[in-house]
Amino acid sequence: TGYARDGGTSGLGTYQTSLDLARAFGVSIETVDIVPSVEQIFSVIGFTPDFSKGLQPVIFENDQAWTRTLILLSKACFLGGFVLGTGDLSELAQGWCTLFADHPLHYGINVGVAKTLIFYLIQFSRDEVYKTEPHTQTALTAVLDTAVSPELQPLSASGALTHKTEELIGPRGLNDFYLYYLVRF
Repeated sequence: TGYARDGGTSGLGTYQTSLDLARAFGVSIETVDIVPSVEQIFSVIGFTPDFSKGLQPVIFENDQAWTRTLILLSKACFLGGFVLGTGDLSELAQGWCTLFADHPLHYGINVGVAKTLIFYLIQFSRDEVYKTEPHTQTALTAVLDTAVSPELQPLSASGALTHKTEELIGPRGLNDFYLYYLVRF
């Protein structure tokens, strides 16, 4: 789970959605608190988050992403498994990824798929593949209704996301439109 001491990051809604999806697909769940590991890294490098200032420096985000991935890769190695990366073509093309966190992992299953297509595939799956499974449909709808965010920054005072991807790098539809023509031609 993400950094939640003092300033807290979002994650509660998406965490619940991930639990709902895991249950719908019959996947086992294990939750690991990354806060102690991240705080140890902060201590080693001499960084102290100042939550009174709102958004934190990029090291606050990156250490969470790196720590989460290190734990995932270590667990996969321990179990003799592998980690499926969820980073997509749109993120890679725009550089909107954290080296050694979102990319690369053992298998980049979405590396050739634009974010707009991923959203379409989720919607199609919800409406066609899982049309007789209301719990799965509800969880997939929650995914579609949630703003895209790495969820690595503290929430606002009102509890809202402060770090929405499209507000920072532009609308995914427009970005993928340009990406399509760049890659195609």
